[in-house]
Amino acid sequence: METVGFGGRVILGATHWWETVGFGERVALGATQKANPEVYMETNAAIFEQEANLEVYMEANAAIFEQEANPEVYMEANAAIFEQEANLEVYMEANAAIFEQEANLEVYMEANAAIFEQEANLEVYMEANAAIFEQEANLEVYMEANAAIFEQEANPEVYMEANAAIFEQEANPEV
Repeated sequence: METVGFGGRVILGATHWWETVGFGERVALGATQKANPEVYMETNAAIFEQEANLEVYMEANAAIFEQEANPEVYMEANAAIFEQEANLEVYMEANAAIFEQEANLEVYMEANAAIFEQEANLEVYMEANAAIFEQEANLEVYMEANAAIFEQEANPEVYMEANAAIFEQEANPEV
């Protein structure tokens, strides 16, 4: 006797084998039906509830298959309606505009930089929205783009070089 699936037991005999599927329903397979569930799935995927190889079932019935052993395959076919993915990167690329919480914020920022409030990598956001970005993690980048309107710099030397004529107090008057 062999146990497969979620506790279903298979008895391999001389001419046929028994299999327990679903909620205890027993199916007798004749000599023309193999004792290899993979072969049975390929020919009867639509009516086979529990497979030893779920990947085969997913490819044929991805739209109606709720729980997959390999969510990556399901995501590619049903990305728009798949709520929880094992590989969020794939889902983000297809639905970046409506995806609220990403595992890889860098991808989301590139596509939605203008409306993304809090970034994990502020440098990327600054480059795209330097003019409207109030607080930067890397002020040097912001100064180069907005030197004329930047009041307080972390590195006055950079500001002086660009605005020496209007800079009242320099750290290095020689410049």
